[in-house]
Amino acid sequence: MSSPAVTRLSISDSAAQQVIESAIREAQRLGVAAVVAVVDESGVLKAFHRMDGSLLSMVQVAQDKAFSSAATRLPTGMWFEATRQDKVFEFGISAIKGICPLAGGVPISLDGQVIGAVGVSAGTLEQDEQIAQTAAAAVGSAQPA
Repeated sequence: MSSPAVTRLSISDSAAQQVIESAIREAQRLGVAAVVAVVDESGVLKAFHRMDGSLLSMVQVAQDKAFSSAATRLPTGMWFEATRQDKVFEFGISAIKGICPLAGGVPISLDGQVIGAVGVSAGTLEQDEQIAQTAAAAVGSAQPA
């Protein structure tokens, strides 16, 4: 008889804080005020930081990027080209609550398993992606967009 339970790895509190700290350092290096959200493997918020000077509108965007990346196990930066080429896919993605198809959401993997994701909203989409990639790499491996 097979077990009715499934064991999954999840990002720890301390690792989530390391991701936040790494994102803040990279944002400061780039000279942008970032909002950073870290979620667990299920997309539930684990850690959050809003830098002084960041826009209030970025709060939900960062959380949605992190959720989107955890939910699909993909960097959100991959979606722009895919949705541009496939209007049915674009329509489907836009219908899912909390999905944000903008660069800056990156899964965090450990031993090949997604343990969480980071979402960043700061400046340009390129800056968001760079900050998120750097932050994810602080505790695991990031999947490039």
